[in-house]
Amino acid sequence: MGIKGAALGTLLSALIECAILYLYLKSKRHLLANMPLVLLKQLKISDVLLVTRLSSTAAVNSVVWAAGLFAFHAILGYSDPNLLVALSVLAPVEALAMSLLIGLATAGSVLVGNQVGANQQDRLPATIRQHIIVSVFFGIISAALLMLVEPFVLSLFFHSDLPSAAEQITVGLYDIMAASLIVKSLSMMLIVGVLRAGGDASFCLITDIFAQWVFLLPCAYWLTHVLNFPPVYLFGLVLFEEGIKVLICVWRLNSGRWVKNLAASMN
Repeated sequence: MGIKGAALGTLLSALIECAILYLYLKSKRHLLANMPLVLLKQLKISDVLLVTRLSSTAAVNSVVWAAGLFAFHAILGYSDPNLLVALSVLAPVEALAMSLLIGLATAGSVLVGNQVGANQQDRLPATIRQHIIVSVFFGIISAALLMLVEPFVLSLFFHSDLPSAAEQITVGLYDIMAASLIVKSLSMMLIVGVLRAGGDASFCLITDIFAQWVFLLPCAYWLTHVLNFPPVYLFGLVLFEEGIKVLICVWRLNSGRWVKNLAASMN
């Protein structure tokens, strides 16, 4: 079915995921599976508006990031069509490796958000330090494992004994992708697990826009269309982008202005 089959498979997997999640909640007799009407009546318009404002900021952040990623791949693909093949191979591999780091950041956001909501700011430095150490540790482990299984992973996509141009580019970019997980583990924890959990979603949006749309994309366009740099250097820009986000987030973290008790504002 070609590309239509890929789209249909994605849709079916999403429907199955929702069904499994609902059945799990139902088996645990969770409120979300059968929410009583009395709870819905207790919702306040101000609470709904606050949650909508926060969730819309996060949603816009995701859309802006996805659009920037698409533009980055389009710029790289313009320089060499074989680079698009390499990016198509590396994208699912990176997504699989990032799933653990995203889970860690999400878990960290729950703990940080609870402490901020409970006005336990004195416990935040130790909690954040622990989250960062754990996230970077697993980022290093993930990068090492990816490099270890590189021959096996690439063999799933390329079967010819004579390496093609696309395979050669993929091999050159693979290690950069793996190494970027270390920096991404840190930026992911700082943005998702700490700052956004502390109520600073707007700043996270501005940080992503600056790092991606002000730095990454103009640099990629300039290096591609003006200087004709090799793909390895272009893909390496991701490391600088993540590094910029880390520096900005550390500065924001040290300022202390990211802590915003949203639970208090809902009362």
